[in-house]
Amino acid sequence: MDSDSWSTCPFCNLPVPSSQLQWHANAHFDDLDANYDPPQQIHLSPNSPLQSLPIEKAASGSQYEAISGDCNGDGTSRDNRECKLDDKISCLIGLQTKSKFYKVEGGLMALLRNCLESEAENSKSILSGCVDHFQSLESVDAGWGCGWRNIQMISSHLLVQRPEAREALFGGAGFVPDIPSLQRWLEIAWEKGFDAPGSAQFHHVIYGSKKWIGTTECAALLRSLLSGQE
Repeated sequence: MDSDSWSTCPFCNLPVPSSQLQWHANAHFDDLDANYDPPQQIHLSPNSPLQSLPIEKAASGSQYEAISGDCNGDGTSRDNRECKLDDKISCLIGLQTKSKFYKVEGGLMALLRNCLESEAENSKSILSGCVDHFQSLESVDAGWGCGWRNIQMISSHLLVQRPEAREALFGGAGFVPDIPSLQRWLEIAWEKGFDAPGSAQFHHVIYGSKKWIGTTECAALLRSLLSGQE
């Protein structure tokens, strides 16, 4: 067995070809996806150090999908498709939920910099600007949410460091949404034409799914939101 072309599944520990790892891992959640109801609120212990934020109404499927009937026509014309997409965006801006995160005093990157500077080794490290820490939770996204958490951390940096991005991200909400809301934003990015091959791979639907995402989905979501800033 060529170790360079095989990987171990993190869920069942079976060796699988590296090219099939994502498909194999996602298969573990196929039976769960149909029953997955995205949480409207993350419940945490009273002693949790997570930043407390107001919770808005979740972007539920019934409320969000109902707007598809708000525009006249059969949905085939370009004007009608754009009308529906604009309505979806307006609806999502009002329904998206703020995510909770770890607020590290002085910034997470400052903490990491202090740790690196305390090491005796003579080495160089390159750090990004400040970010908030969005941690996977056992009861919410353990085992599949790392891609979404990366999007949240990147977004937290852009919201603080880039005024133009703050106005463009998530409808100018000024906060980082939770995973179900981000899933809706990715679906909107796909409707706009970003990452058509990736959209087809997920059958154009990601909301409510526990399937893994990667850098292409992150790029599609952020590019769709920041396309006017390029």
